Amino acid sequence: MEFPAGIDDGEWVNLSGIPNWVTIRGHDLRNPVLLFLHGGPGAAMSRQAPILSDWEHHFTLVQWDQLGAGSTAVKTPGAGPLTLNRFVADGLSLVAYLRDRLQVDRILLLGISAGSMIGVEMIQRHPDWFTAYIGTAQAVGRRGAAVGTALALERARSLGDAAAIAALEALEPPPFRSFTDFLTRQRLVHSVAMRHLSPTGVTEEQRRTAEFEARMAQKPAMPAHYIAHGYETAPSGIDIETTLATLKATLEEFWAWEIRDLGRTFAVPVFVFQGENDFNTPVSCAREWVGEIRAPAKAFALIPDSGHNTLIFHPELLALLRQHLSTLG
Repeated sequence: MEFPAGIDDGEWVNLSGIPNWVTIRGHDLRNPVLLFLHGGPGAAMSRQAPILSDWEHHFTLVQWDQLGAGSTAVKTPGAGPLTLNRFVADGLSLVAYLRDRLQVDRILLLGISAGSMIGVEMIQRHPDWFTAYIGTAQAVGRRGAAVGTALALERARSLGDAAAIAALEALEPPPFRSFTDFLTRQRLVHSVAMRHLSPTGVTEEQRRTAEFEARMAQKPAMPAHYIAHGYETAPSGIDIETTLATLKATLEEFWAWEIRDLGRTFAVPVFVFQGENDFNTPVSCAREWVGEIRAPAKAFALIPDSGHNTLIFHPELLALLRQHLSTLG
């Protein structure tokens, strides 16, 4: 894609001695820079750049394959311990690089799911580098995990799914007894959440997911600068084996994390946009946290019909971004 007044780059950026794959795309370099922190950990999204092409009219969009994810993991597998502190430090090093590379003082930071944990840590450590923080599928800590499991159990009972009921009742809250228990919890919470009653038998989230997967299966138009040629991942950008290894390596620390340990005062605006059917990072827990914090500006909004993967509803997410960021002047 040609961006005469903008940018369409993919490059390796050295972060803590390791080359990390970073893409920078946007139609106009005068637009705000938005760094997107993917979730997982291990679920890189840079290969999904075409899905967010509409965003590139309004932002210079930066995607980063973190350690243990995407092309970064392909190029440098087994790159040492995967700790939250390391992800945060690498994220801040990337922001320092972007400030110099794109000649900006502040950027926007958006974190999804596990990326939201990295994001709130980053804005607390270096608030002067950020215009605002946006969380979607915002994680808050272990209470969210317990509430989400309870919601899934309630939904399974309403559906009469005896197998899901038995499996969910057998689970204990984090810390999980095993990685298998964690995978069982995640699979059931996601699948049960998507099966809420629909007049047509197919929910909007299921329809959007099918469209998303079909589009990602298409062959990229060349030249595709967002692909790390020679270090490609699966078409979705997510290699299951690599993602599972990264999830296992980070399980204990990430599922013991508590957002309230960061305090309740933030020096940058905070906006949280949550899928209304998100059982993994439940609406009630995220809304409660936003209500507690102090920030120059803050807002909470729902994305109708969406579950945990709000990126499936990227047009609605973009509309919320533009609406709330416009209030900052």
